[in-house]
Amino acid sequence: MAPITKRQLLSLYSKFHDPLGLFTPVSVRARMNMHEIYGSQVGWDELVRPSDMQNFLDWRQALSSLNLTIPRAIDNSEIFLFCDSSGTGWGSVALGAAVDISDLSTEAVAPNSTAPLFPLRGTGGIYGASSSAAWSTPKKELYAVFRGCQLLEEIMNAAANLEPDRERRWVIITDSAISVFRLKSADSKLKMSDLERRWVTYIRATCARFNWRVTHVRSELNVADIPSRGVIGQTHRLLGSVTLSEARVMVGSSSLVEFSPVIGDNIGRLALEKDCPKSVEDIAATGYPPDLAQCFAIGQDNVVDDGSTPLDTSQYQMEALRDHQQKSLLCKEISHYLAQVKGGAQSDDFKRYQQWTRMGP
Repeated sequence: MAPITKRQLLSLYSKFHDPLGLFTPVSVRARMNMHEIYGSQVGWDELVRPSDMQNFLDWRQALSSLNLTIPRAIDNSEIFLFCDSSGTGWGSVALGAAVDISDLSTEAVAPNSTAPLFPLRGTGGIYGASSSAAWSTPKKELYAVFRGCQLLEEIMNAAANLEPDRERRWVIITDSAISVFRLKSADSKLKMSDLERRWVTYIRATCARFNWRVTHVRSELNVADIPSRGVIGQTHRLLGSVTLSEARVMVGSSSLVEFSPVIGDNIGRLALEKDCPKSVEDIAATGYPPDLAQCFAIGQDNVVDDGSTPLDTSQYQMEALRDHQQKSLLCKEISHYLAQVKGGAQSDDFKRYQQWTRMGP
């Protein structure tokens, strides 16, 4: 393909249109490539760099090699929304089990536990602006949860118009434990910007209104990692690679922390987890090491009260930080420098540093 101008190349990228977000990794990768072109300072009618041209050819080749089929008859009684953020992008994808509509004369049959999950809707983007690109990782992860919650609300509003009386059990899934801790902690104990507080307020209110939960899973189980990084070659992992029973295990047995705003949610949680393994042996059979299975096991006769977090986020972070500082050789060298070189142990700098780290002289 002959070299083309910046204007022509961006026009080619813009021809890809995916309003439902079913192929979010493709659109996110296109945005990442376009962002690199914008940063090259090339004029609109100047030829793009060879690297930008190669990125486009790779993107087009990956797109043309995709041979994917997505069923559109998705059961919306159980929706699992995965959300994730990388250093450069974010993505959210809502997955549901496909239902059999081969016989149009009868109602669709509810999916069984082995039914694979397929995308119902998706969304994603990049941190292109200089301000958002400089956000911390926890802020980016919280933003991904916020945007995923917005997407799920759009789906809920559409589904409620079609089937207003249907019972739904929807879950928001993230691999950012700190985002879930922020949702659980009291506002007065959270150290966040005003923008982050607005996100947290919106997520809490929306989850309470629709009886949703926000739960944490391990990073390798979060399929939203694919769209957040724009990995086109792994788009197939979004299509049927997770079954309904596996998703139930994810949110029922492998969660480090969970946010459930609705009183009495434990009843709904046990109903959702009725097909989930709860004993150490059953969980170990799913592939978890025995020691992790012991941690994830749920008592058969006990209902765990998840109404409050025993340790709030700020306290947890501070204790972990102090433990790290007390073991850090660098911190000890700084303490020695302030005490012996710069003003001595009675200097204001050393006293402030000692108070900050809570280390002995």
